Amino acid sequence: MKNIYLLVLSLFCFSCTLEMEEYSKLEESNFFKNENDCKAALASLYEIMQGPHGGWINGNQLGAFLISDMAADILGGNNGWDWFMEHRYTPDNFARPEMDLLDKFSKVKEVTTCRAFVLRLQALDNISEDVKNLYIAEARVIRAYLLHHFYIYFGTVPIVPDELVLNPNIVEYTPRPSKEEYIKIIQEEINQALPYLKHPKDQSPEEEYGRMNKGIAYMILMQLYMIEKDWEKVSKYGQEIIDLNYYELQDDYLSIFSINNQRNKEVIYGVPRKQSIPNNGNTWHAISLPSSYPWKGTKWGVYYVRWSFIDTFDPADSRLSGLPQSYIGTDGKQYNRSNMIGAIAMKYDEDPAMVGHNSNHIIVRQRYADVWLSMAEAENELNGPTNKARAYFNKVRPRTGLANLPNGLSQQEFRDAVLMERAHEFYLEGHRYQDLVRHGKFYEVASKMPNSVLRPEQILFPIPTQYIIEYKGILKQNPGY
Repeated sequence: MKNIYLLVLSLFCFSCTLEMEEYSKLEESNFFKNENDCKAALASLYEIMQGPHGGWINGNQLGAFLISDMAADILGGNNGWDWFMEHRYTPDNFARPEMDLLDKFSKVKEVTTCRAFVLRLQALDNISEDVKNLYIAEARVIRAYLLHHFYIYFGTVPIVPDELVLNPNIVEYTPRPSKEEYIKIIQEEINQALPYLKHPKDQSPEEEYGRMNKGIAYMILMQLYMIEKDWEKVSKYGQEIIDLNYYELQDDYLSIFSINNQRNKEVIYGVPRKQSIPNNGNTWHAISLPSSYPWKGTKWGVYYVRWSFIDTFDPADSRLSGLPQSYIGTDGKQYNRSNMIGAIAMKYDEDPAMVGHNSNHIIVRQRYADVWLSMAEAENELNGPTNKARAYFNKVRPRTGLANLPNGLSQQEFRDAVLMERAHEFYLEGHRYQDLVRHGKFYEVASKMPNSVLRPEQILFPIPTQYIIEYKGILKQNPGY
C-alpha cells in the first residue's frame, strides 16, 4: 500500500489473442522504450481486469458479483462462506489469509499502477500519437473502472498524487479524498479518454474484445451517477450509450450468456475467457454445479441461489430457467427442494469444449438492459411514473414472458417495481448490493437473511485493520466498525 510503483509482468494475455512477453521487475531505466513495451504494459493493466477466474474484480471466484449478491439476498455459499453471508466480517477478519483475493482493499495500489502507465507513456515521444492517445485513453478508463469499483464497496479510497506516483524514494500516506473530489477524478478520467476511445463497432471482435471503448466509458459514468442519485446525469450518459446506435437487446434472455452467442450486442463489457490458456478459463460451472449434476467437467458445488430469492419470481418468468430447481443426478437420484440447499446458480449454458474446471464463456459485466432500467429509474425519480418511464422499463419485458408494467402505479410503486426487476434481470451479475444500498434497503433486506448480525450503520464494507495501522491514523475506518 505504500506509494511505490513497481510493475511486474509475467505471461500476459491481451484480449483473446495470446501475446506472451516475459518481464520481471522492470526498472525505469529500461522500460517504455518503444511501442512493444507500451503494448506489454497495457496488457498488464488488462490482467488486473481479466486475471485468474476472471480477476479479483470481474471474476467468478471472488469477483464483484459474489460480493454483491452474497452480501444481499441472492447467493449462498458452502465451504466456509457462512461468516460472509451472516455479515460477521470485521476490520480484523475481512482480509482472510485463506481467501486473499477477498482483500480487495489491497488492490488500491492498482489505481496507482494505471496512473503510472499514463504518466510514463505521456513522456514517451517515439511512438505514433494515435497509438499513444489510444493506449492512454484505455488506461484512463481502466483506472476509472477501478475507482468506481472501490467506491461501491468502500467509499472513497486514497489516491496517490502525481508527484509521488513515479518517485519510488518517497513514502507518503495520503488520506481518502472527499466524495466530490473522488467523483471529479473519475469524471475527468473518462472525459479525457472519450475523444480517443474506439466506438465498439470499430473494434476487432477477435483481437480487441474486452478492451475499453466509448460504450464502457459511458457505462461507468451512468453507474457512478446511479450511486449518487444524480438522475439528470444518469439520463445523459444512458442516452449517450443509446446514441452509439450499436447495442441491442437479445430476444432470448439466456442467449446473452450462451457459448454459441458470444460477443452479442447486448453485452457492453465482457471479460474474455479462453480455457486453453493457463488460468484464463471461466470457472463458474466448476464452482457452482453440485458434484452430481449431469454435466461434464469438474464440479465443486460451492455456490447456490437462495430459495427465498427464487420465491420472489413470477413462475411464468422465463429468466427462472437459468436457475434449475431440480435435476436427476448422475447417481440416479431426484434432486429438488427436499434435498437441495438452494437452486443451482447456472445462467451460463454448457460449453462442449469445457476441460476440467474451465470453459470459454465470456464473463458478462455490463449489459444494455441495465441502460434501459436505469433510464426508467431516473425518469421516475425526475418526473414520476411517466409513459416514458414505463416504456424504458418495458424494453426488457418481451423476452421474460411477463406482461408489461401496468399504468396507474405511484412513484413509490414504480420504484419498487424497478428494484425487483433489476434483481430478476441481473441475478449473479453483481448488481444487487448497490441496488439495495441506493434504495435505502440494504440493511432491511440483508439483516433478514438467516443468522445475519448486520447492524444498520454497516452499509460499506470494513477497511482491513492492517491498512488502518499502516496508514498511521491517516486512513479513516468506515462507519460501524
